[in-house]
Amino acid sequence: MQKIITKILILGIVLTTALGVNYLFAAWTGPTQNPTGGNTSTPVHIGTTDQVKDGGLSVDALSVFGSQYVQGTIQVGNSSVTPQEGTIRFTGADLEVFMGGSWTSLTGAALGCTAFTYSDWGACQSNNTQTRTVTSSTPEGCVGGNPVTSQSCSYAQTQCGSQGGSWNSSQQLCYFSGSSCPSGWSGSANYSSTANRT
Repeated sequence: MQKIITKILILGIVLTTALGVNYLFAAWTGPTQNPTGGNTSTPVHIGTTDQVKDGGLSVDALSVFGSQYVQGTIQVGNSSVTPQEGTIRFTGADLEVFMGGSWTSLTGAALGCTAFTYSDWGACQSNNTQTRTVTSSTPEGCVGGNPVTSQSCSYAQTQCGSQGGSWNSSQQLCYFSGSSCPSGWSGSANYSSTANRT
């Protein structure tokens, strides 16, 4: 029994010594370069020390409270976020800034509009014109173009129909049945229907 305990004790001492020596050599590795070479890269931090990052950096939001210097390029997109005053976007046709409640071109080089969607024509006015408005245009962000927002019409013809009369385009007259004209109209002549007899 004494021999077994002695063997176990010796084995325990040998194992403890081997593991201790292995731990000592694994715990510390000497420097491979002279100071200050070979240091671990500094993480992005909140200190006042300037930092340079060679790789990319992506963030969900960024606020810059000092001046900026950009050596490369800046790309501006066009998100669906509700804009604030001073927001910049690129529409695919023009670079714009949001100010005064609307988008304004920064370059004046936006593409001209080529197609339009309109509202219905309005009522014919006493100056014999009717108008409509542009509800959308393409391509997105375009400016100008030649939308057709007014056309000529016959105010008398419109009024004739709304009063129940019958408009004669060749004579430019409205025929009403009955012995008198509606309010706002003055009579030109009386007429009756006729039929040829042989």
